[in-house]
Amino acid sequence: MMAQACYPVVLCLVCIPFWVAKAVTSFWATHILNEAFTGPANKDMGNMECDVGFIAFYCFGQQPGFSNYNSEEHVDTTVFEQVYVNVNNWGQYLSCCPPGSKTNTGSFYRCNSWTTEKNDNCHTLNLPWNDGKVKDVGAQVPVGAQPVNGKKQWMWSFPSEGEGETWTQGITRRVKMTDLGVLWAESAGGCNQCHGKDLEDPCYGNCISSKLSTPQLMDITHGALADVKKFPNYGIPGCQGIMYLDLWGDKKKCLEVSGGNSAYGTAIDLWDCNGLVNQVWYWGDYMIQLGGHNVPGMCVDLPGGKAYNGNRLWLWSCTGGDSQKWQWDGKNSAIQLKANPTYCIDIPGGNTANGNHLWLWQCNGGESQKWYNVKSSSQVGTEALGAFAPSSSDKLVKKDKKASPVASWMHKIKDFLADTDRNLTVSADFVPWYQRKDAQNWLAAQMPGPGLPRPLVPDGWTGYNTSTSNHHTLV
Repeated sequence: MMAQACYPVVLCLVCIPFWVAKAVTSFWATHILNEAFTGPANKDMGNMECDVGFIAFYCFGQQPGFSNYNSEEHVDTTVFEQVYVNVNNWGQYLSCCPPGSKTNTGSFYRCNSWTTEKNDNCHTLNLPWNDGKVKDVGAQVPVGAQPVNGKKQWMWSFPSEGEGETWTQGITRRVKMTDLGVLWAESAGGCNQCHGKDLEDPCYGNCISSKLSTPQLMDITHGALADVKKFPNYGIPGCQGIMYLDLWGDKKKCLEVSGGNSAYGTAIDLWDCNGLVNQVWYWGDYMIQLGGHNVPGMCVDLPGGKAYNGNRLWLWSCTGGDSQKWQWDGKNSAIQLKANPTYCIDIPGGNTANGNHLWLWQCNGGESQKWYNVKSSSQVGTEALGAFAPSSSDKLVKKDKKASPVASWMHKIKDFLADTDRNLTVSADFVPWYQRKDAQNWLAAQMPGPGLPRPLVPDGWTGYNTSTSNHHTLV
């Protein structure tokens, strides 16, 4: 069983051993990853103090012996992602390797706990895999890593089997790495000597890393993440949005996971279409799955599998059971429960206010049950869901896999993290993007407020008046 991406793709992971656990409950975690995936599961993450320098020094082709083997060491077809995570249980740090990699012959992501100073676990053969037995999140500080502005350089591991219970993904901000890379190059003076070359040419990486320190890159990156207009949320290619359009077509609302929270039982609600990954879905084998998540994945689920008017939908780990199987009624543009097609996903009372908790209701062909799959931004206008589809001008650069280097690249990245000659102090007026006023206002607008999500129906409402042709009329 492959990862829950929206098309088949192999993601090679950064595998670094660490030794010190961290007791934190909620925080922002950062990584660069293949654009077809999202979230922490089985993808090594760190704080920005650790990641931006790594990207500048290793992801622009400066180390082809390693980048040809690890897809996270690229800027083409990758995204820079920050995820707000909540951790309930901490454990040991794991190394996670993708299907089809040198060490992992399985058809799914696998993690192992055999971490030593002398080995890179995704390049070392005959490792013991935990195969779902370890679910707790691990945390480590790279041995010898120097603090950045007084903050340690942390990295974390999130086994996918623990999502929804031991850890959850929250609101997620992601930008296309090529867009961020161009900004870095411009901030480094333009890197004119590199013009005409692919952004992933080592020329750009060497220019950026020689002109900008890690703290400067952090400041530039935080500025980009705070600017949602110039750097819009970049979705997951191949996935789709599930959108509701009102009778006049001017209110574009999307089916989403409330607040981006991937915990079991989170409401499936309605919200303004914003391109965030909690509004991006992969619909296959009758299951509506959150796009880009690893197995077992997270699915739209009917509590108890019980078909009755008013049963509120929620998020649950994908099991393939009848409570998670949905089929498309093209005639009425409705989403039916496969086990009982007389029931449909419905907007309570037809009320399209943000935060309306979606539920199941008898199918009636009414406006409150009309949904549209959005596979391309051209179908709805770029102002609504432009981030759900990649630009047609995107450059896809495919790299041929080469043999793993004899010496692990892990030692080189450790030398980089421990380098005391780099300027590791940020400016006195530095503010993280999520603490800046405009970004805080934007974030607040994407999150459910007090009392939400809830069924938004008028007082005394008893159901739809289906005796008229205007089925959305309330009684």
